[in-house]
Amino acid sequence: KVAASLNNLGELHRRKEVKADLPRSLEYAEQSLAIVGGTAGPEEEIALLIASDVLASMGRWQEKLQRDRRLVEVRRDTHGTSHRSVADAMRRVVRSLEALGRHDEAVQTQARIDPAEPGESPAG
Repeated sequence: KVAASLNNLGELHRRKEVKADLPRSLEYAEQSLAIVGGTAGPEEEIALLIASDVLASMGRWQEKLQRDRRLVEVRRDTHGTSHRSVADAMRRVVRSLEALGRHDEAVQTQARIDPAEPGESPAG
């Protein structure tokens, strides 16, 4: 319950209408990960998503890449390798790699993503 509350606070601070408090949002997400990290449960997934989005907004791409890679692991453990959410998480990894200028690795990662379902954009 504590991790869920921290995730909720992190999301609220990330989405403030007037001015997002990104450092506070990241702090809550990291506190949640300190509690539920390694569980591969839904609260870890939520905290990883919040942290990843905040880190992108802050331009902290290497740290974002670490969270995105863990998100891929969590979703694979939870849903299996061919689930759509795994492909979405891998697209996050691709965007992080591109932002870091690691284009060859981004292309290789993109090639490992299952094709999108009919009618979906492969961009995620």
